[in-house]
Amino acid sequence: MEKKVNHHARLKSQRSLFEDLVKRRFVYIQTAEIYGGVAGLYDYGPIGTAIKNNLVQMWRTHFLLEDDINEISCTTLVPQPVFKASGHEQRFNDFMVKDEKTNEAFRVDKLIEDVIEKKLENPKKLKAGEEDRLKEIFATIGNINKGEDFDALVEELKIRNPTAKKNKLSKAYEFNLMFSTQVGPSGNCKAYLRPETAQSIFTNFKRLLEFNNGKLPFGTSIIGSAYRNEIAPRNGLLRVREFEMAEIEYFVDPQNKSCDKFSLVEDLEVRIFPREVQTSGKEAIMMKLKDAVEKGIIANSYLGYFIGRTWLFAHLIGVHPECLRFRQHLSGEMAHYACDCWDLEILTSYGWIECVGIADRSAYDLNAHMKSSGDKLHASRKLPEPRVFQVTEIQLNKGLMGKTFKRDNAEVLGLVNALTEAQKKELKTAIESEGKFALNDQFTLTKEMIKSVKEVTKTEQSEKFIPNVIEPSFGLGRIVYAILEQSFNFRENDKQRCFFSFKPQLAPFKVVLLPLINTKEMTQKVMDIETLLRKNGISCKKDIGTTTIGKKYARTDEMGIPFGVTVDEQTMKDETITLRNALSMEQVRMPIAELVGIVQRFMNDGDYTFENVKEKYPLFN
Repeated sequence: MEKKVNHHARLKSQRSLFEDLVKRRFVYIQTAEIYGGVAGLYDYGPIGTAIKNNLVQMWRTHFLLEDDINEISCTTLVPQPVFKASGHEQRFNDFMVKDEKTNEAFRVDKLIEDVIEKKLENPKKLKAGEEDRLKEIFATIGNINKGEDFDALVEELKIRNPTAKKNKLSKAYEFNLMFSTQVGPSGNCKAYLRPETAQSIFTNFKRLLEFNNGKLPFGTSIIGSAYRNEIAPRNGLLRVREFEMAEIEYFVDPQNKSCDKFSLVEDLEVRIFPREVQTSGKEAIMMKLKDAVEKGIIANSYLGYFIGRTWLFAHLIGVHPECLRFRQHLSGEMAHYACDCWDLEILTSYGWIECVGIADRSAYDLNAHMKSSGDKLHASRKLPEPRVFQVTEIQLNKGLMGKTFKRDNAEVLGLVNALTEAQKKELKTAIESEGKFALNDQFTLTKEMIKSVKEVTKTEQSEKFIPNVIEPSFGLGRIVYAILEQSFNFRENDKQRCFFSFKPQLAPFKVVLLPLINTKEMTQKVMDIETLLRKNGISCKKDIGTTTIGKKYARTDEMGIPFGVTVDEQTMKDETITLRNALSMEQVRMPIAELVGIVQRFMNDGDYTFENVKEKYPLFN
């Protein structure tokens, strides 16, 4: 029986070596390091940038190409009305506490989790029943959404400022995570740096629907930067203030949430962590996606489909299966726009970390923007038979309304468009009897603003509806960090010989080219092979320094280059080279003419391994 590996303990034990290699090889580094850096902001070096770019390309192929999803590019600076309508301005908050003496701020839920984790590390020091209570709090803290409930836990656990342990903390209060700014020299146009990319897809919905010939379902994606003013950024790339996202908004008919392609993934057995299992204190369970959807654990087959596709993508990029799980959001932690949400969590040295969120946003966003902007964000479906009905139609004096309400006019038009039939009849009565009608406490329509209110008969061949949205949202920086940690290793019995073992598709460079001896002829041959590889789209790096071949291998292993090509005396005689596998350190001898085909096979076929190469070419010592 195979021994079970404690992946968390392994990753945690080697974190210091990992962080040293990341810094030494400039994988990523804190922004403005020479000025002391800024918390939550990071710059990627050549290796980190290449890995992130390769990850994005694999993501595009796996999701956009295979599922026929369009991609758009939108500004990161978004006007305030968008996020007022979406609810972010009011509800995109975390609860925080402050040390009023030092002014240090802490995100209270994470502070409580850290305290509990530290206490649980020494269970022998706990009183009777305390361990069970701590586990109960840890399992259900995601359900807490009131400041007084957090205050009660801080008091119960006797939590103080962890860096100044005697200092008491303030009451918990909400802190909005968006960065605000002013647009233009007059400063009268407020905007936000987007905290997510999704809203730009919703505000462009009409044009996207037209681009897709008015047909559902269809998907649109955005890849780009987002910004969140994190209360306490920490843990490298895992909690930062600027990060890159890859998001898909998949629009579906709410009357048909049965995904045609679900059969492609329904038999996948994945590790899921439903909310009922979480609150009971049990471990995540393995279940076929088909069973999870049929039992109602996963709300619909579109969610199930994207959970399956995401599971496959995580395997494709090299995340260990035991370090993957899908955790369902507890009711109290659900985003204001979601009716069901599952996070793909990856196990890191810091524990389970959310890297992908897959949410059913229902019709929340399109409804909100339609009401706020006054624009109609409908799709339509054909009716089995024509429908004849009467509606109350309001004709407005839009010129007078624009002069009266000015910047608020769009909001007022949205309120008028959102009136029900009963409210339209109330408007007609009020205008005729009183000469005015209050839309709400802020806006009132006068008789002069209404041209007419009348009942008209309409015949419809189709009916309008507001699409629902399924959203897979990928945090690219967190995924990069998880891959880096899981790809980090060291040679057996020698912890000083650290290296990265990336999947060839992800590796920053695919091949390193090395002359065995720095003669003019060997160096020229290395440069000829470099030209050959680059012409065929293969990224490579050459090392023609004077150090030994062993040291050259060691430093390229640290960069995660999977294959090494060595030019030696025999190369000059018969046009053959040695190809070295960095992971096993095995080498084969093969013709230069076949190198491009072999490396391209590694790049394009995830099932192709060095064992396949060894079947064709002899091992070389």
